[in-house]
Amino acid sequence: PADIPDFTGHEAKLERLLAALTPAGSASPTVVAVHGVGGVGKSALAIHAAHQLAARFPDGQLYLNLQGASAGLRALDPVDALARLLRALRFEGRDIPVEVEEAAARFRSRVAGRRILLVLDNAVSAGQVRHLLPASPTCAVLITSRQVLATLDGAGHVHLDVLPAEQAVHLLGRLAGVERLAAEPQAA
Repeated sequence: PADIPDFTGHEAKLERLLAALTPAGSASPTVVAVHGVGGVGKSALAIHAAHQLAARFPDGQLYLNLQGASAGLRALDPVDALARLLRALRFEGRDIPVEVEEAAARFRSRVAGRRILLVLDNAVSAGQVRHLLPASPTCAVLITSRQVLATLDGAGHVHLDVLPAEQAVHLLGRLAGVERLAAEPQAA
């Protein structure tokens, strides 16, 4: 998705993500999961961070909405998510395995040694994303979820909370206009 032009607040969390998602020569990919209640800005933070990190991942940036928080949509199961990722990596339908283990192996083989950033948005559980994680230490993964993905081995965790009042009013001013805020400061 396009960058968030009105991104406001959470600067400390953004800096933490940018530092954590820079490949640093570890033996496994860097994985960071951002969790918090619905509407707090997890997706906005992840998308904004991904745009800031794009130059560090010259082989590609992949975004996938896992639909774990989408009203009226069923959360993607791992094999369907892998099929979408493989299509994004130029696999044809007949070359995409229908078994989750085989699809995961094909995905990991395709991204091995490449510098790719993977954004997995709206995960419903650690089980949903476990097969989607690359094995290559040159890759990084940023996950958003309403749940704490505590059973995701090796992942860093960032809790996102509502904006403090001052930052929330600043964001409202950027969206509604400074004049409107000045006219209705109590409502703001």
